[in-house]
Amino acid sequence: MSDLWTAQEAARATGGQLINGDQWAAKGVSIDSRSLEPGDLFVALKDARDGHDFLAQAFVSGASAALISDASKAEGLGPALVVADVLDGLRKLGEAARGGYGLGGQDLHQRSAGDVSRCKRANASFGEELQ
Repeated sequence: MSDLWTAQEAARATGGQLINGDQWAAKGVSIDSRSLEPGDLFVALKDARDGHDFLAQAFVSGASAALISDASKAEGLGPALVVADVLDGLRKLGEAARGGYGLGGQDLHQRSAGDVSRCKRANASFGEELQ
């Protein structure tokens, strides 16, 4: 299974800062630590509950890294990509995957439909927001 993003690609796409390691790669994306698969990037969205509260569980479940807005929440847990706004960071990753721009010449839009299908939505409340 190929990688969706390396740490460097994700950082360039989002404008975020890598902390606690920069040698990870994400094979998928999850916004729910219960459905996360090993190698996924855990996206700590905030809604009725704060995804940052589930970082430890995400790393126990095998997250390769986490997309977060509060760097202090990832201390001692695992690699993270810190952005000002997690939902905006997720949007930027999606835009980069569809358009392949800003990623050092690598055309992510040419990756297989299977790669894109590994970006999963776990909570219907985010469905309209993420489309």
